Amino acid sequence: MTKKRPAKTRTSGAPPGKPTAPKAAPKARLAVLMDGEPLADDDARALWTAFSAHMDDHQGDLAGFAKQKGWTSVKPEHRAGQAVLVVTT
Repeated sequence: MTKKRPAKTRTSGAPPGKPTAPKAAPKARLAVLMDGEPLADDDARALWTAFSAHMDDHQGDLAGFAKQKGWTSVKPEHRAGQAVLVVTT
C-alpha cells in the first residue's frame, strides 16, 4: 500500500508562475479622527504621544487635555482593532 501525500496548497490564489497582487500596508494601531476626518499616521502618533503623556500626569482628565488643545472634547475609543482618539473641535 502506498501512502497519499497531502496536496500542496497555494495561499495566493494566483495560478502558478503568475505574480500576486502586492499586500496592502498594515493598518496603523493608533488613529485620530478630528471632527470625523482621519489624521495622517505620523500626526496621529504624535497626538497619541501627547495625549498619553497628559493622561500619565492627570489620570482621567480628558476635558483638561481637550481644553489645553483648544478643543471641545477628546475621547479614546476602540474601533476595528485600532485605538482611535476622537476629537471634536
